[in-house]
Amino acid sequence: MSREKLNLYDIVILALRKAVNLGADEAEAYAIRIKDHGIMINNNMITSTETHYEIGVGIRVVVDDKIGYASTNNLSIQSIEKTIMDAISIAKASEKDPYWQGLPMPTEYEVPENLYSADLARVPEDSLAEKARELLDLIISDKRLVVVYGSVSASLSSIAIANTNGVSNIQHLTHSIIYVGVVANENGDVTPVVSDFIYSRTNIPDVESIANRVKDYALSSLRPVKINSMKAPVILHPGAVNSLLQYTLLDAIRGDNVIRGKSYLTGKEGKQVFSEKLTITDNGLLKNGLFTRMFDDEGTAMKNTLIIEKGIVR
Repeated sequence: MSREKLNLYDIVILALRKAVNLGADEAEAYAIRIKDHGIMINNNMITSTETHYEIGVGIRVVVDDKIGYASTNNLSIQSIEKTIMDAISIAKASEKDPYWQGLPMPTEYEVPENLYSADLARVPEDSLAEKARELLDLIISDKRLVVVYGSVSASLSSIAIANTNGVSNIQHLTHSIIYVGVVANENGDVTPVVSDFIYSRTNIPDVESIANRVKDYALSSLRPVKINSMKAPVILHPGAVNSLLQYTLLDAIRGDNVIRGKSYLTGKEGKQVFSEKLTITDNGLLKNGLFTRMFDDEGTAMKNTLIIEKGIVR
């Protein structure tokens, strides 16, 4: 049987049964298949078509409260069985995890809208190339602009998961992303690369909107004005805020880091740590969100989780 015809759900159920038969007290099997294809732009030219495939199975087992994990991208029964045996060997050689509370239990899944589009899943490369050409033409119609890099891509992902507590499901996800980086040059005044992206879960995004947006960003960066040092309110672009939070806060609010004492937020739940103007949620059900889906990598139902509320760690 070819890889394209393999049923991921059947694979995880098979792997789960074999893991139990081979001695696992608890087991979890996760399988994924991804196809991503796109049209690449470099220095004002469409330069290549790229297609990437990813396929694999991950096995997590628990033996006497000791955890082992192994994975493979070979979906033959022999390879999956060897991977399970490797995971069990790793578990037996590991220390007991004092924080282990068991694999997730079954829950009801909310099914958000627009996770998958059959049309986007089979969109031809010609359509992507047409959009890439349109993007390029819209931007370089202004002779002051150079498209340094860019891409128009579409992706299809299928994810299946099952565990010994009864969790079992499969989800199919699509998205299309356009990203582009532009430099403006006028009378020797050259801007840094200005980049932006746009996405959709169900179709190729609107090319004109991102082209106009990145053109405005780049051209407004020409002729910068020097100002004196001062203390003053600063208005940050959303992209700048994203970068700041990514490197200062993202790892700190990860649940595993908090539980294991690797975060400066450990023990500060319920306390005012940040400005009351800061509220952060982790919304896995965000309407039309790029990472919205039914369940996470452990099979737990996605939800809207309050992380920080008016500066208080939740």
